Amino acid sequence: SGGSVAGRGIGIFTFNNNETANATWFIGNPRDFSAPYSDAFIIGRKGGSSMDFSSSERGASSLLHLSSDGDLSIGTNAGGARLTLYKNTNGTILKLQDSDGLCTHNPESSSEIVSCSSDVSLKENIANLDKEALWNKYNGLVVREYNIISSGDKAVGVIAQEVLQTNPELVTSEKIPIYQEVYSGDYGNVMLEKTGENEILLVQQPNPWELVGLIQDLKAENKELKAEICLKDSSYSFC
Repeated sequence: SGGSVAGRGIGIFTFNNNETANATWFIGNPRDFSAPYSDAFIIGRKGGSSMDFSSSERGASSLLHLSSDGDLSIGTNAGGARLTLYKNTNGTILKLQDSDGLCTHNPESSSEIVSCSSDVSLKENIANLDKEALWNKYNGLVVREYNIISSGDKAVGVIAQEVLQTNPELVTSEKIPIYQEVYSGDYGNVMLEKTGENEILLVQQPNPWELVGLIQDLKAENKELKAEICLKDSSYSFC
């Protein structure tokens, strides 16, 4: 059965009409009359229990599982990460596509195979790579060691503000939300409320095919140097 919950907002539809049982589902906004006020449309369960969505009558297999901590699992209810994708056969598990490209992701035992659209029918103005321009692009980057403030982890990378000075085409900006923990009496747990935004700089990752081009360039240069050395002295092992 369903109906509105007294004192919990207008238009709240519940299943079982039992506020004390964690199994009770609600659809609507139960925070109309208590802070923090919100006009959000919410689907959830009393007590912050997990939610499962299944295509079978008795829910024998979960197609989508949302834990009480906010972890989302697709294809399994045993996630343990913010997002888990599971498929019980070998092959592509994730496909990303926008207006100009498509990439598939296939996890293996020791690596991940990422394949992206590269058909000639998708390309124009095809030309040989300008190796000199590519060397100039990467020579200006300063690679540093540092610690991540939020975790303390040691990492290797670049500083966006420094890259902005040498390679501005690699830098973009993004606004990220700032959240504050707020206790909700309606849900009986702590929820995150957005309180503002911070703008941070992002640096584009190196194109792996550009790096392949540079490796090929180094290989060719190394071969030429070996040939010159061997003309002068053939006693070296690489001659």
